[in-house]
Parts: sequence; C-alpha cells; structure tokens
Amino acid sequence: MRLLIANELYECGGAENVFRDEVQLCLNAGFDVRTITFDPNFIKSEFPDHHNYPIDGGSAWKLRIRLFGDSALRSDLLQLIEDFQPEVIHVHNAVNSMLSICSAISAYRARHPSVTSLQTLHDYGVVCPRSWCIHDDGSVCSGYCAENCFGDKCCLNFQDKLKRLLMNRINSARRHAFDRLVSPSEFLVTTCAANNIAADCVRNPFKAPQVSCSSFSERDDVIVYVGAVSERKGCTNLIKAWKSSDLARAGWRLRIIGSVERDYEDTFTSLLEDANGINVLGKLSREETLEEIVKAKYLIAPSLWIENYPTTVLEALACGTVCLGSNRGGIPELIGKDGILFNPLSVPAITKVLNECLIINRVIWESWSKSGVKRVRRENDPQVYLGSLFGTEFKDGE
Repeated sequence: MRLLIANELYECGGAENVFRDEVQLCLNAGFDVRTITFDPNFIKSEFPDHHNYPIDGGSAWKLRIRLFGDSALRSDLLQLIEDFQPEVIHVHNAVNSMLSICSAISAYRARHPSVTSLQTLHDYGVVCPRSWCIHDDGSVCSGYCAENCFGDKCCLNFQDKLKRLLMNRINSARRHAFDRLVSPSEFLVTTCAANNIAADCVRNPFKAPQVSCSSFSERDDVIVYVGAVSERKGCTNLIKAWKSSDLARAGWRLRIIGSVERDYEDTFTSLLEDANGINVLGKLSREETLEEIVKAKYLIAPSLWIENYPTTVLEALACGTVCLGSNRGGIPELIGKDGILFNPLSVPAITKVLNECLIINRVIWESWSKSGVKRVRRENDPQVYLGSLFGTEFKDGE
C-alpha cells in the first residue's frame, strides 16, 4: 500500500508525535510511505522519503496562505502527489496549509477517484477561529455554528474575525477533499456534529514505553506537570492551589516540565516567589520526561483550554501514573474512573484534589494505576488504529 502522510510541523507537540509514530508503524508494516511537512524550522527527518515545504514569510504571509491558499504550494503538492500515486492520503493537523492541501487533493481525486483521503483533527481549529473553544470568561464554547463568535462572550482580534468569516469556506474545502474526518476524542466528534461536521472517533496509536511501572511504595511523593507553562494550560491556578494545599508542608514536590511561554515569564516568576516544594525542570526530552513521570505518584493536567487528546496524559496512564485532570475536553475520556477530575477554573477545587493525594491509600492507587495501563493497551493498540484508518491488519516489525 502506498501512503502519503502529512502534518503541519515535524516536531512540536502531541499531533507531531502521533504523526511520526504512525509513519514508523506503517514503515514497520512494510507500506510504501511518503511524508510531508510545512515546518519553517525543519532540520532533518528520520524517514527515507520526506518532503518539507516551509511556510515561513512572517505572520501576515502565513495568514494569507491560511485564509486564501497559495497557488505555488498547491501546484508543488499536486505534482508530488501525482508522482507518488498514493492509494491513501492521510493529513494530520494542517492549519496554515489547509486550503492548499485541500485544493491539491481535490484536483488529484478528480483524476484518480479510487484514492482514499482522510484527515485527523487534533485540535479545535475546525470549529473555533481561536482554536481553543473557550469564551473569554473561561467557559466552554460549542463552536462557531452553535454560538455567536461576534457576540459579547469572545473579543476576537482582527485575524480571528477574518478566520471566522472564512471558516465555512475552509470547512467546505475540507469536506470536498476528504472522504472521512476522524478525531481521537469523542468530545471533539460531538462538537463537530453540533457544527455540521461529520467525524468519527479513532483513538491515537500508542506503544507502551519500555519502562518499569513501579508500585505505589516505590514512587516518590511527587506530582508532575508536563506541557507548555502558560495561563491557558492552567499553570496559574495550579500554583495558587499548590500554595494553599497541605502537600508542600507534608514534604511533597510539584515538578514542572516544559518551556515557559514568553508572555507568561513574568507572571510565572512572580507566582514562584513564595512557593515551596516546586521544582521547575524546564523542557526535557521525551525519554527524560517519561523517567520523571514513572517516578511520580501523580500527573496533573489542569488545562483551562479544551485539550483534544493530550499525549502527556496517555503517557502517564501507560506508565501506571495516576492522573488528576481538568473536567473539560478530551481529558475526562482519557482518565475515566482511574483518577480524579476537577474544575480547572476553581483554585479551591484544585486544592481539594491535591489534598486528597495525602489520603488516597495504596490499594486505591494501585487499582487505578493497573486499570489505566490496561485501558491504554486496549484502546490505543497500534494494530487496531491502522485497521480503523486503512482497513488493513498488520504486525509490527513485519
């Protein structure tokens, strides 16, 4: 099978990890794979047939390509697709390049109607011009068709207003280009349905990390946070809750892994001034991050914005680390009954959950830990993933 797999960036976050994991799975299965990215910071790929088209010409240029497409990019993509003659085209997140990709795929499908094309939706840009689906007051939005983006709940800037005006056009192009839209999160699938977009749920593939899942007594009294350090990720409320919790006084540690966003640096520094028991580790490699996760008793995901299917929670569950998470977006689906959910807008609610970590006993913790590991292995099995997408079975390593 010849597969063309595309993603906006090569290395950055969860969608990029899924993209690269899928490519490796397909190569291991013996498929003929060609990959495409649009990354201005791309350096080198580990994949043998990779093509990068850097979208890098300043924010205004990127906005123009995002909203109106680019004829040169469309022509290059169509030529590449014609040369490769894929049987299946799978596009992951494509923000700036969406219209150009859709135009090239539609043109190719007009001449090759047997090709199958699909897109995985990794974030809420399909239903929200700001891509996070929350109102200015922090409440959850139902999407651009279900609610009024120009009302009082969201103060859109000029670029976001342009995006909103053209979202119908972009989604129409998406419908013509792809046979099928999928998302790893049932929450996004439901939100898409409320905005007249048909999608179905296919969980991200995940191979359990090669780490030893230690028991409750072998773990450190640590809660780990992994991700971008920012307001929208819930870091402010998390640190405020930590300060008012009993954990620091009991000798527990909060370890923060990730880069601090530039516009949040001053706020973050101020929050840490009178905080005890917090270790800021900065950005670590994926392997180093997994080592920290598997040593901790808990991972916390306090995100204010609507996460789709956060890889950090998936990794924690696979490591047997119990998760505490925001009760919005795809996080509740991941954690299920194997952890604790909370309202990320409420500092007292987060404080209460943190204090519960002191009273959760070994039996409950290990029950949640083992259940989470089993669920990841069942729901995120790579063979099930490729079968759901491409209608084929494979054995990794063949």
